[in-house]
Amino acid sequence: MPTTDAEAGKDGKVAMSLSHTITQEKQTMKSKASSRAPRCIVEIVFFLLLALPIAGCSSSREAPYPSDQSLIKTFQENREAFTRILSNFEDKALHTQLGIRRVLSIGMNPKHIMLEVWFHDFPGPGGATKGYAYQEKAPSSDLLVDSIDRHTNPPISPEEKTLIRRIEGNWYLYFHSSH
Repeated sequence: MPTTDAEAGKDGKVAMSLSHTITQEKQTMKSKASSRAPRCIVEIVFFLLLALPIAGCSSSREAPYPSDQSLIKTFQENREAFTRILSNFEDKALHTQLGIRRVLSIGMNPKHIMLEVWFHDFPGPGGATKGYAYQEKAPSSDLLVDSIDRHTNPPISPEEKTLIRRIEGNWYLYFHSSH
């Protein structure tokens, strides 16, 4: 407790000065916090922009794994469109109609064309793909199966394999995985 008026005035000035210093410190902290907030938001957005494509590598705009039956149904409902795509690989409207991601021409004599519908990217090199194949020359009998689905359980496996299932005529379903 102050004993004189001078000491009381001095303590009052010290208290006011201390109060002013604390108020300034609070304002400085608020200012720093508010300037950190936008920086923090920028850092989060930057992280997401980097992380999302990396996380997406494992699925690369991946559609659900298509069953043999769903692909066969699409083929049966669109036979004419499948015939047309053999002579016009680059028709984007046909790609959309048939659910084709890309066309791979393996050879033209005899004709061997693969129409990729589904793709799964493995970490590192390799991936799995499934789709339609048109082959004028019959595939090797050791690749032919009665059901691709039955032999790809789970369907996403880095095990190297190629499987082919005949639909009709020179049309087949194919599955290929590599690592």
